Amino acid sequence: MNIVVKTANGFTLTRPDTTWERYNRDFYVPEFIQRLSWAPVLFAPVTHAGKFIQPQFAANYFGKLCYGILFYPQDDSQTPEAFAQACCLNHSSFLADPVPDGADAPAGTPFTFHIDGKEAFKADAIDGFVPAFVSASTRVLFRAGDIVALELAPRMPLTAGGTISFKGIYDGCKVPLIDFQVIM
Repeated sequence: MNIVVKTANGFTLTRPDTTWERYNRDFYVPEFIQRLSWAPVLFAPVTHAGKFIQPQFAANYFGKLCYGILFYPQDDSQTPEAFAQACCLNHSSFLADPVPDGADAPAGTPFTFHIDGKEAFKADAIDGFVPAFVSASTRVLFRAGDIVALELAPRMPLTAGGTISFKGIYDGCKVPLIDFQVIM
């Protein structure tokens, strides 16, 4: 199982299943990581294997859309190896599965990401997922069980040090879909 990511810059990359954190457990950042960035994502599980999927059939290849967060450690060396290592950091892909009871909402419901109680990003449209899914399918063979994620915004830096609280909730819900802490 891989997590196929269509970045905000239009690139396609994959993250291994070891990066998947499905239960909202707190994220303890390793000591050697000095800087961290995050990106809000819209994701869906792949339900049928396929490659070069046509737009009119795309909805047949993925399940329910949901929101999540991907973390990326920053490395000042800017080498390709540093980027690859950053993408592979264990438990750095917060993609809830299963969705907690009471945290779900109908498709198209606005979703808000909060950092330390302050609104950090609001997502209110899911229109871009199918084109990103189709585009990624031209580069990667999707297998049933893979996850496809679309970054909704360019990566945003986090302030280093201490504990940072992340929450994400659909408008009108009382139970957050995303609820964990980053401990640096």
